[in-house]
Amino acid sequence: MAIPGITFNGVHSSTLPIVMLDSRRPLFAQPKDTYVDIPFRSGSVLVFDPSFNDIEVEVDFLIKTPANSTVYKEARRIAQWLTTHETRRPLVFDDDPTFTYQAKVSNSIDLERVVEWGTFTVVFRCLPHTQEV
Repeated sequence: MAIPGITFNGVHSSTLPIVMLDSRRPLFAQPKDTYVDIPFRSGSVLVFDPSFNDIEVEVDFLIKTPANSTVYKEARRIAQWLTTHETRRPLVFDDDPTFTYQAKVSNSIDLERVVEWGTFTVVFRCLPHTQEV
């Protein structure tokens, strides 16, 4: 069985020298409700808002540096894959292929290097509702 990965911006992670180690995906988006505390009153007042916040999906990767390359050279290739500039792009996980997130990388990515290996975490900011394929 192949190691699960992701497809982002039309490119599968297996085309790069990386392995997905783990991911953290919320089950649903957080409502934008507001809770107001009133002095001398127990509890709070709920101000209902029918909209939702964006979802943040975190994905941990390992860079497997080929013999004829360096961690930093491969990291720059990966950065090009993850850069989308003005718009969100489709994000699909191999282990849940029926759902598509509309995502954009929202963090600066710090590379932790150990000899010829590197690890990094990508945070994707996604629209609050996935699209079922």
